[in-house]
Amino acid sequence: MRVAGFDGSAAGPRLAGWLFGTRDPAASRKRDGRIAGVLLLVAAVYAALVVGTGGGAEHRGVQLGLTAAYTMSATVCFLLPWRALPDWAVQAVAVWWVLLLTLAEGILGGALGAYVVGYVLVFVYTGMNSRPRTVLALGALAELMLLVAAGAGSQRSDLPVLAASVLVAVGIGQLPALAVVRSRRTDELVDLVRQSLDELSAVDVEEDAANHVASLATRLLDADEAVVLLTEHPGSTTYVWHGGHGAVGSRAELRTEAAQDRSGLEALARTGRTMFVADVTPAAAASHLPTWPGMASALYLPLPGEGSLVGVVIVWWTTPRPGVDSFSQRLVEVMTVPVGQTLQGLRQAKRLESPAMRDPLTGVGNRRRFDLALTDLPAGGTVLLFDLDAFAALNDMYGRETGDAVLRGFADAVRQSVRQNDVVTRFADDTFAVVLAASANSIASGIIIERLQRAWRSPQGCRFSVGVGVRTADESPAETLVRAGADLRATKRLKAR
Repeated sequence: MRVAGFDGSAAGPRLAGWLFGTRDPAASRKRDGRIAGVLLLVAAVYAALVVGTGGGAEHRGVQLGLTAAYTMSATVCFLLPWRALPDWAVQAVAVWWVLLLTLAEGILGGALGAYVVGYVLVFVYTGMNSRPRTVLALGALAELMLLVAAGAGSQRSDLPVLAASVLVAVGIGQLPALAVVRSRRTDELVDLVRQSLDELSAVDVEEDAANHVASLATRLLDADEAVVLLTEHPGSTTYVWHGGHGAVGSRAELRTEAAQDRSGLEALARTGRTMFVADVTPAAAASHLPTWPGMASALYLPLPGEGSLVGVVIVWWTTPRPGVDSFSQRLVEVMTVPVGQTLQGLRQAKRLESPAMRDPLTGVGNRRRFDLALTDLPAGGTVLLFDLDAFAALNDMYGRETGDAVLRGFADAVRQSVRQNDVVTRFADDTFAVVLAASANSIASGIIIERLQRAWRSPQGCRFSVGVGVRTADESPAETLVRAGADLRATKRLKAR
């Protein structure tokens, strides 16, 4: 199942994925190797155009040495088979770069500006493919190697400034490193939502689905606990506990009425907007929001269904917090749409599969089931009415047992003739009604009727008649049913002539 409204394909995530890593480790290594080569070439250009501008043999020696070292290192980075190398090879490039700078500083000497840009570039590179602690570790290594180089070289007086420059470079490198962490966290959260929604689509028990949603919400928001409250029935203002995650979320003990004055749940149902409460106790007391002991901050998330609110997810933290990470909250809000639809579908399926919705003789839906399906009939939807001809005479002649067998056989024939999503019901004594799925059209209706004509063997000469009604945009479902009934009666009158 795809996450409605969010597919991770926006320009920002695409750019972050290119700069900071893809989900294919081999491709990431290859990209990082190419980036290292480009940055080394930038350093070579800087060394060639800037380092030697001071004149003098010493400056030219530093210029040639750094330019040659950077260029050869860049060439190696472009030629290495990165896909076949281990992951640590990416960090090895940074270590080599720091070693190169240290050796140049100790052996070649030269002005401070010859090395600062190199340090900045190497820490930017490290930050683009590593976590912040890796950047810090490389910075500590660079400082240690500077001490050794300064002791062996002739630039002891420049050591404090150069060491400070390395610290600044480490700070600059932390910026892309933090972006790496956020990019990876984003990918992990999106994957988590996709996987969880796929798992949710396989759940067929309402309480299990609620527990699953509560667990997912706590993981996405790094919260302590969560509960899911669902309306008692469609359109109800009474919310009942159906599942949760955590110590409180595991106890079914909540039932609350949202139709109170100034009720927070009533406002949630009316506006359909997420509500974050930083300080739960006074806010909840003022708005009649449900609370639990230990709740410090909370997020109230509406679960929208078709035409009404299905329920609410309440997520909370036991320590106060000023707000919620905007991306995580947006992801959870987007998630509530398919979750609400799934829970609504489970609730409707549970209600429709109950014995109260089944005809005990034939096993198809009863009149109540038909009325529910008719209510949801969209414009262009179709109602088919099938009536057994001369059934009363057959029942009188052969007896009720034979008549019941004919009804069961006809119901089976209708079920075999329709599509999976079509609703088959026993409308009256010997009349059956089929409500076709929204994708139906006149061709589909004709195919179903032809299938039934082939499937029904007309035992004891009991044939059937059919009436068809297609809902137009300017009529109600009830009016469509009236037209289908009129078409059925007209067909039977023609047969009687």
